[in-house]
Amino acid sequence: MPSTLALIRGMFADPRQRTTALGLWTASFSLGGLLAPLLGGALLERFWWGSVFLVPLPLTMLLLALGPAVLPEFRDPDDDWWGLSVRIRTPMRSTSSAIR
Repeated sequence: MPSTLALIRGMFADPRQRTTALGLWTASFSLGGLLAPLLGGALLERFWWGSVFLVPLPLTMLLLALGPAVLPEFRDPDDDWWGLSVRIRTPMRSTSSAIR
């Protein structure tokens, strides 16, 4: 969920558009939370239990195919992920070595 909120924040600079996008985002999550148990229950009554895992496959394939073309990529030019990784891992390794 945080990644979708970050995409909305990056894609919609206008506060009014961002408000509309957040409203649609909230409505879609709420609708999914409402319909998923009902759809899952109906599938379990009529089909084998694995059918509930087959429903998201077409949507996932569609998202994987269209996502790179539709969703822009935002990167922070000042992002120093390597330095952050080293700063986090070094104390953890030292602590775990000391405990052993």
